[in-house]
Formats: sequence, structure tokens, C-alpha cells
Amino acid sequence: DTPYDRFVTEQIAGDELTPYDRDAVLGTGYLRMWPYEDNQVDIPKQLSEILNDITDVTAEVFLGLGMSCARCHDHKFDPILQQDYFRLQAFFSAIMPYRSIVQGSPEEKRAQKMQHAEWLLATHDLREKLSALEAPHIEWCWERSLGRFPDAVKNLLSADFDTLSPLRQQLYDLAYRQVLNDRRRFLKKRFTGEEKKRRDELKKLLASFDHLKPKEIRALTIVDVGPIAPPTVVGGRTSRPGAAMSTENVPPGYLAILEGQPLGESLWAEIDPLPGNATTTGRRSVLARWLTRPDNQLTARALVNRLWQYHFGRGLVATANDFGRQGEPPSHPQLLDWLARELVRRGWSLKSMHRMLVTSNTYRQGAAPEMDRERADLAVRLFGSNRTRRLAAELIRDAALEASGELVTAIGGPSEESASLRRALYVQLKRNRPDPMLSAFDAPLGTESCARRNVTTTAPQALLLLNNEWILARAKSFAERVRSGAAAGAWDAERIVRRAYRAAFGRAPAEVEINAAVGFLERQSGEIIATLDTDAPRLSEARRTALVDFCHALLGSNEFVYVD
Repeated sequence: DTPYDRFVTEQIAGDELTPYDRDAVLGTGYLRMWPYEDNQVDIPKQLSEILNDITDVTAEVFLGLGMSCARCHDHKFDPILQQDYFRLQAFFSAIMPYRSIVQGSPEEKRAQKMQHAEWLLATHDLREKLSALEAPHIEWCWERSLGRFPDAVKNLLSADFDTLSPLRQQLYDLAYRQVLNDRRRFLKKRFTGEEKKRRDELKKLLASFDHLKPKEIRALTIVDVGPIAPPTVVGGRTSRPGAAMSTENVPPGYLAILEGQPLGESLWAEIDPLPGNATTTGRRSVLARWLTRPDNQLTARALVNRLWQYHFGRGLVATANDFGRQGEPPSHPQLLDWLARELVRRGWSLKSMHRMLVTSNTYRQGAAPEMDRERADLAVRLFGSNRTRRLAAELIRDAALEASGELVTAIGGPSEESASLRRALYVQLKRNRPDPMLSAFDAPLGTESCARRNVTTTAPQALLLLNNEWILARAKSFAERVRSGAAAGAWDAERIVRRAYRAAFGRAPAEVEINAAVGFLERQSGEIIATLDTDAPRLSEARRTALVDFCHALLGSNEFVYVD
């Protein structure tokens, strides 16, 4: 139950405010979720797009403001100036991508250092031989990689990093990452014949010492380029590395309609000295403090609206990323404001807010099928009744694992492939290779902030539940689970049906459902036996196959996929 104000602070500035807190530093991974192209040779454009993405998403997620229109001009509908957009962007102007080592306790850190030193000593000769073998090809890889870039970037990469300005250091870092990626690819193709054989032998020998390596987990985070922030200019950083900035540097600040003026020295003075601030600008800490101020109702309103949307399917403001004039007005403005104040009063506790919402009379309402369509729609919009809703894609997946008895509920650890039996929370999400099942049920693509998911009903969803191998594997496990309570060799169809209904739907079946299910199992078993030759399996095996079909049908049913 991390308080939400602390959660926001760690995501925006965990490395600045508590640099020795592992969880806080890892929180800045939020700022690394931008789409990244490792073949984008227009490096200034790439940096500008990264900062624009961070600015847009931060405004939408934490403030509920759609500010992207103000990137090019003053907002046409909301009181957001173009200067406001780049004032917000200035808080992030110094960031650089970084791969943090996930550290443990002081004792673990010391053990890791000793283990690393042991590995360095044991592999010294091998690494020297491998380096000598690759050295003649490194220059070729360097020249080949530089050939992709325009002259301005080539000149930048030829400079001494430490002598560059903060902005040029950021550009250098983005470009050099591509150079390193190219080197890895080019070296694989560069070696042939005996030289390739020798390199492969050395790498294999080097890998034999991997057991000596400390097991380091690296996470994608960010750092500041240094204590001096690069300039922020209206229009973004689209100038070439060799070109002079011709526009005025925009200082960090808040919406003019709220604060009146850009962030001044007096506000900076309110922030306590930052630990280790020789390596950071401290700007993100200022933003984090402002976002989580008790009197900043923008952050609290945006959050409680998302909580309401999560539990009721639709927020009090239906456009959760945009509370402005282009979004929808709140259906219950006084309730929204009260919830925002209540969140702050309860110490920003999400657990407390969840408990309040799910124990409310509003949440405990059922759907109202007896109403006519017009009255029902009005009741749902005003939360006078609930509407039957489909489970989210990840919940359908997890529910199938829970019904089959296979769900692994362990907390923490690395991400896993989609075939994993762990909760969907730990399944890898790749923008260029989305999971077919999650995509079919409207999971976001991950290319942009998603305020509210689409909810569609399509034929591919039914076909996936019918034919997908992963779902069929769950049906087989589900069948084994509901049979496991029967005595050896016994077949109590009614008892099995009751267990299956309880596991899939959380309720006991009605008498008519029991009769239909038992009849299906007997008919299906008979049909299976009738289609087999003299080498057919025994009756028990036919019943097992029929039970898989029955469990498969339950996993694909409306009651399993929808809740009311």
C-alpha cells in the first residue's frame, strides 16, 4: 500500500530524492517507456520525440490534461499556452537513458564486488585474447556505423564526450548507443573461416566462467546528464548539433493559469537540498513535489477518476486523460471533488480508496435488464445500475489459469513468455510482437498512453477461445482438476459438474444445468467410443476426453468472460 504521492514521486524523481533506495530508483523506469528506434539517424529529432512523449504522457496520466495540442500553438479550447507545454518539458530536459543495477543489501553488494573481482581475475587472459582478436575489426565497424549518420552527428561522435555541452552529451549518448548495437551485429558477420572458429572457441571458454559472475539484474531507468540542464526551446530540439540555438530558453514552470509566472527562485528555495545533487539538476524533484502537494487537486482528481473507471468500467469523467473542454464533463462533479479530497485525507492510500469503492452500494448494484433500453442507458451513465462487462484481456487469461488450478501467484521476479503460468502482470509485452490472445481482447498496443480500453465483441474472440492451443491446454488441466476429487476408477458426473461450475463461475449449477451437463458428458462419451476402432481406449478414457470438451465450453462461455 505505497501511498500514491510517494509512488508518483518515485516515478518522476526517485533517483534525485532517494538515490540509495533501490525501489525509488527503479520507479524512474516510467520515464523510459518511450518508443525507441535504434535506426533513427536524425538524433536531434529522436531526442525531441522522446521529450514530447514524456511531456504528453505525464500531463495525461498525472494531471488529466491533454496538452499535446499546445506543442505547436496555444491550445484552441483549454487555457494552456504553448509556453506551458515547454515549461513542463523543461523539467525533463536533462534526462538520459540508463541501465541501473538492481542492488541488494550492503552485504550483498560487497559479495557481488568480490565475486566480480574473482571473475575478472579468472577471465583476464581470455578477455585479452578475445579483445586482441576483435581489435582489427572494431575500426571497420566504427567506420561502417558512422556512415549511416549525417555529417553533424559524425562530427559529434568524433569529439571528446567530457568537453561537450549538456545537450550535445545527450545527443552523443543516443547516437553512441546505435554505434554499439551496430558493432555487435557487424562483428558477427565480420568473422569467417578459422578466425570465426577461434573467436567462437574463446567465447565458449569465456562462457564456461559464467558461474563465477555475480547475478546482476539491470533495469531500464534514467539519470540527468549533469547538474546543468540543456536549454528547452519552444518547438523542441530540432536543430542540428552544430547549429546555434536561436530561440529563448524556456525555464521550467507550471500552467500559467495556475501559477501566473514560470518557476522562480523562490519556489526552488522551498525544496530541501538534494542528496548527491552534483549529478542532477533537481528539476524533476520540484515537479514531483508540486504534483503531490495536498492542494494540487489536478493529480488527486485524475487518480480517483481512474480508480472509479477501474471498478465501474467508466470514469466519472469518461475521458480519463483529458478533463478539458475536448473531453466529457464529469457526470458527478461534486462526487469527483469529494473523492479527490478524501484521497488526500486518507494519506493517498489506494488500498483505503479501493475498499471504500467496492463496499459502496453503488458498486454492489447488479445489472438492470428489466429496464427499457433508454432508461437502462441513463441509469448506467449516472451509475444508478451496473452494466454487464467483459473481463479485461489479462483477466480472461488469469481466470482460465485459476479455473484450471495452474495459476502461479508468486510475487516478483523477471518477466516471462506468454506461455507462462504466472499472472499476466509478469508476461512480456513487446510492441512489435503483441500476444495474439491479449490483442484479440483489446489489450493496448503499448505505443501510446491508453486512457480507456476499447471493448469489442468480434468473431475472432470466439474462434480464439475455441481453437487456441493455450486455451485447450487449460481445458485439459481444468478437466483433470475437477476429476481429481473422485475415487480411483469412479465416475460421478453430477459431482464433477458441480466442481466445474464452482471453479469456473464461483457458483453452484442449477438443476437444469446439471441435467444438461451430465447428458452432454454421456452423449459425448458415447459418440467418441462409436467413432473409434477396436483399439479404442476404455470408457474412462472416452469420458476424460468428453470432460475436456465440457471444460473447454465453460472457459469459452459468456458467463466466464463477462461479469454482471
